[in-house]
Amino acid sequence: MTVLTETHLMTGTNRRLPPVAYVKAVDVFLGFCYLLVILALIEYACVAYSKKKNEDRRRREKKMEHKPAPPTPDILHDVRLAECTCNTASTSIIAVIKQPSRFCIRHSHIDIVSRAAFPIVFIVFNITFWLILLYKSKRLPYISEHEGDRCDAPELF
Repeated sequence: MTVLTETHLMTGTNRRLPPVAYVKAVDVFLGFCYLLVILALIEYACVAYSKKKNEDRRRREKKMEHKPAPPTPDILHDVRLAECTCNTASTSIIAVIKQPSRFCIRHSHIDIVSRAAFPIVFIVFNITFWLILLYKSKRLPYISEHEGDRCDAPELF
């Protein structure tokens, strides 16, 4: 619904303004708003995918909990060799190495980061957009390209 609203705003605004060959400031502003809406939809899809993936992993772990693990075979004792090539001391060739726990991105992490990131990005964009727009239109009160442009009282004599 928000994408349709943004599309309606962009087309309605461009229909009311005269056609020009360059990008207008309103196009930049509405285009960035449209981009944020699309990014919010992508964030929603990532959160939904991450949540589903975590739920599936929990279900698999729960199923594996109920099944007893098969015994690990000992290769040195189970293999029947024609002649003995190993020492008499029993040593295991197989070493079970646990992988360190990988960094897991959960859906709550994505959601919390986006709750802060989207407003901050929009505020920063608004501040820079309006400062640039006011600077280009020479409406900033204290920033002027030429110092001689300020109104001074003319000398009468």
